[in-house]
Amino acid sequence: MDRIITDLKQVDRSMTYIVKQLRVDPLIKLKKYTGATTQIGPSMNGRGNPVTGLVEPHTTLDGVKVEGTRPQMEEILGMSPGTLKENSPFWGTYLVRIGAEDKRLDLSEKEDLLAYLFLRAQTHVALTLKDAGTKAAHEFVMYSPEEEDKIKAARGNFRRKAYALADELDLETKAEILSIYGQIVHTSKVNTIEAKINEQIDSDAKKFLAITDDPTLRHKALIRKALHAGVLHLEDGAVKHGEVEVGMTIPLAAIAVSKNKPLETVLRAKLTGDMEVIKKALAEAGGSKKK
Repeated sequence: MDRIITDLKQVDRSMTYIVKQLRVDPLIKLKKYTGATTQIGPSMNGRGNPVTGLVEPHTTLDGVKVEGTRPQMEEILGMSPGTLKENSPFWGTYLVRIGAEDKRLDLSEKEDLLAYLFLRAQTHVALTLKDAGTKAAHEFVMYSPEEEDKIKAARGNFRRKAYALADELDLETKAEILSIYGQIVHTSKVNTIEAKINEQIDSDAKKFLAITDDPTLRHKALIRKALHAGVLHLEDGAVKHGEVEVGMTIPLAAIAVSKNKPLETVLRAKLTGDMEVIKKALAEAGGSKKK
């Protein structure tokens, strides 16, 4: 998500945002009493100036003129031109205060709009509940309940699609999918496979759907199983079969094997551990090379 908004036309001013503190100091565990506030001031950029979240008028590399949010906000707030420039004294005392209750920002209110643009630019403020706490620097989160509802609805749709698709997959395919996650499970362990597939869907249904839609799924699974069994090995990130390099990466190796039927046959034979099957596959592979 882009933190900096270049034009107020990009902002839906009918929205409301919530700003909340993610945690208190673990050493002192201070409780907020009535009237007590936590203050968020501007961080500093590489030039030693405050990070305001506002954009100066400029022309893009494509020749598009951008009005910039700094003069737009000055006009909305009735300020003199230049008042909100990053080197202005205004930012020396500017603070967003969060009290005992979560702070609500109504973007139809001009002061709240300024706070919203300012907070978006502060890297210690996460911009969604999903991202909150994913970085050690996160101390606060700012989110829109409406946007979060949309995200939850989308996640629910992905989850429903993923479960519907999983019901149509055979056990072998499910085992192949799990191998992409780095989980090698024998197809005889039906309950284990089903439980682990459900875990992956619940964790990230969108990722699960992307994996199942991958045309190289079967061959990626073959590569990972062969690596796990020692039939293939990694050397400086490259996948090798003996001394022969199959691919620079696992995805590239999967593509290479999908185009090399004799090698695919040999790898699948070696995974069975049956010497007769392996000998037959090697003989067939050798025969195909002579043709």
